[in-house]
Amino acid sequence: RDIERMSDLEICASLSDTFVFAGLSPKDKSRIVLALQNLGHTVSAIGSSISDSALLDCADVSICDTRSEDAVKGSCNLLYDGEVSADRAVLFGKITRGSISRVITYLSAANLAELLCVGLSVLFGFGYPMTPPEILAVNLITDIFPVVAIGMEPPEPDIMKSKPERKQTVFTKTLFINITIQA
Repeated sequence: RDIERMSDLEICASLSDTFVFAGLSPKDKSRIVLALQNLGHTVSAIGSSISDSALLDCADVSICDTRSEDAVKGSCNLLYDGEVSADRAVLFGKITRGSISRVITYLSAANLAELLCVGLSVLFGFGYPMTPPEILAVNLITDIFPVVAIGMEPPEPDIMKSKPERKQTVFTKTLFINITIQA
């Protein structure tokens, strides 16, 4: 109960020698998470009840069990069942995010290249280089097999050493630059 009386600076100072916090109010849990983030740490939090929603919202990585209340599941970045450890769930999430990003980059670059080909042909008066059924056939052939291969790539060996993304979309500025360059 000392945390209730401590300032945010005092909480930051006490974090270097305190490893376990117990019996905290939801507000105090959130203050500790924010203090750790202010010190430059990436913070994950595990919650299961509605009182943990605020804590899960402010954590960088929020984890809850599939048996948690529905409102808590809405605040989580990562759901896992009790049979899987949290670190395995984080690993699977990072692998999935990386695969999705690579697939989006490939498909967007390939389709942007097709769009440029058709658009420039029409713009310069050459007419349509392909009919719609031909475009669909090319998409089927050039998209399905590479995307399956990209999705099946093994994860990077040091994937767990990378910092988690701070609640950002997969569609980043870097992704758009990569798509443009590859197209």
